[in-house]
Amino acid sequence: MRLLLLILSNIFLFSSTTFCQFESEEEFLLSGDPFSNYAPTGQILNNPIETVSLSEEIELLRGTRKDILEFSGWTQADSIQYTYDGQNELERTTLIYDAGEWNSETRWINEYDAEDKLLTKVKQTKGNADWENHSKFNYEYDADNNISALSSQSWDSDIQNWTNRFQRHFEYDTDGLQTVQTSQSWTDNQWKNSVQWLYDYSSNNVKTTTFQGWEDQTMSWEDISKRRNTLGYDNNDNVISSLNEIWENEVWENDSKADYEFNAENEQTLRIQQEWDSEENDWRNYLRETTTFNGSAPFTQSTTILEFWDQEENDWRNDRKTISDLTEGGNISLLVRESWTSEWEVTDRTYYYYDITTNIAALELNPFNLSVSPNPGNGLVNINFTELDTKAAIQLFNVQGQLVYNKTISNSSNNMEVDFSNLPKGSYILQLKTDHQVSNQKILIL
Repeated sequence: MRLLLLILSNIFLFSSTTFCQFESEEEFLLSGDPFSNYAPTGQILNNPIETVSLSEEIELLRGTRKDILEFSGWTQADSIQYTYDGQNELERTTLIYDAGEWNSETRWINEYDAEDKLLTKVKQTKGNADWENHSKFNYEYDADNNISALSSQSWDSDIQNWTNRFQRHFEYDTDGLQTVQTSQSWTDNQWKNSVQWLYDYSSNNVKTTTFQGWEDQTMSWEDISKRRNTLGYDNNDNVISSLNEIWENEVWENDSKADYEFNAENEQTLRIQQEWDSEENDWRNYLRETTTFNGSAPFTQSTTILEFWDQEENDWRNDRKTISDLTEGGNISLLVRESWTSEWEVTDRTYYYYDITTNIAALELNPFNLSVSPNPGNGLVNINFTELDTKAAIQLFNVQGQLVYNKTISNSSNNMEVDFSNLPKGSYILQLKTDHQVSNQKILIL
């Protein structure tokens, strides 16, 4: 296994950046209009979770770490760590660096079925001593593997159980495009209609969305607003234009638009967003994003500058800049952010850590020197690891990602004997993890 790590002084812990947004993104996904964005081919993105396939060589994200630049220098800020089985992301944990220590803050735990479809996502927050449930999302699928239902629950600590919040149901046409999305809220111990989206596709690149609200008096849906989005494509199926219109006074009126440009490698180099000025009856600049690429793999760097239109100056105004070092596979290895005052000033940086892997056996990141013997064997195994100074968990997952064994061990333990002989023959992933780190080891039971 080739382990791709950036070798940096005083860096020993995986950390985070972009994925610090994960919680708010999930909430936005569930409170706004999810699954309504077009993929480059014009198809709606139905599944919010992308599984990790190990059928070919990939760069598997293990963690990220974000540093903030302060007057005293660089300060470690936060971190995200990822745990996988052979196919899916099992867990991601957010850590915050405070007073010289990394402390777990939140984590998401995923559960899948035998076909690798996501069943549940559970969010937990770190309490005084241990993890506490916070919220839960449940997924159901139709025969075509589209999400047919999604529900949200909150943890009630008084009754020590989950309580309903809201749920959404989805319908699709024969092409797999979403046609109806209905949202219901849990009120007075029953589900009540709340809002609904209707999607109509007049062609491959036009989608009309009708937003409706439920009227209790008439017991029916009533239109609130209607929007239309029209996409334009180049010969490589890149989206080069997006026009948004609003249905007003029985006619379609301009609202906003975006134009895109791509280089020969189909990398986006320009995005310009404009808003419709009804008084001037013309388009008004709003945002411009320019990206340049330098070098070639494995030493590629991209620079993206975000600007906003200054009405008074009648010119573009710098706002933010991101400089990204890219791996040979095209993923970000280092991202540096800058903000504009009278000049560019660095604000923070993020390191991304990957495993380059091709199969389940390569999913081994081993900070605890975890070893198992005999392996392969009949299931009666000796587990050895470096001495721990904190509480840890020994867990065993089958190839479907199901947890089949779980035991908490004390800080004085550095070895144990376990009998897995009652389990079906096959491959498993043994995991030793604390709040900060995790070791994985493949086990083969004969």
